Amino acid sequence: MRYQLLYGALAFCLAGSASALEMGEITLDINGFSRHGKSTYTENGTAHKYTETNPGLGISYGLKDNLDLRVGGFKNSYNKDSVYAGVNWHKDFYFGDWTVAPSLNFFLISGYERRTDIPFVILPALTFGHRAVKLSVGLMPFGDESKVATFQLQFNFKYF
Repeated sequence: MRYQLLYGALAFCLAGSASALEMGEITLDINGFSRHGKSTYTENGTAHKYTETNPGLGISYGLKDNLDLRVGGFKNSYNKDSVYAGVNWHKDFYFGDWTVAPSLNFFLISGYERRTDIPFVILPALTFGHRAVKLSVGLMPFGDESKVATFQLQFNFKYF
């Protein structure tokens, strides 16, 4: 995980966007928590609790006014390291210094060996905040074969 975060930090220096960014802006994204539709999953006949504290770091870079590039890493719900890369499409609504931005994230993601399909995720989210600090709330309608809805929180800090 350390090397993955190091690579993410390097990519952060080279590129990067959280919802409601303008073209060329970069944010530091702090991944943190999730909440699952059920508390356990079964693996090899044994029930395990989902890990709902999911620390990690990422970066986002505004490619266009409504399209951002995102990369990062975090500890996933199976207590394994994951890295992700993808894009975030968003529609921004401004209310003075406040922003609300519904969005769709399209990610390639690692760390989910339980999945037999391509590790591709579509994550609807809502980002809201004031100036340089925002909170993104995502909802994954279903997960692996157990079809568990997952709710995620991420904090976004404007870097430059």
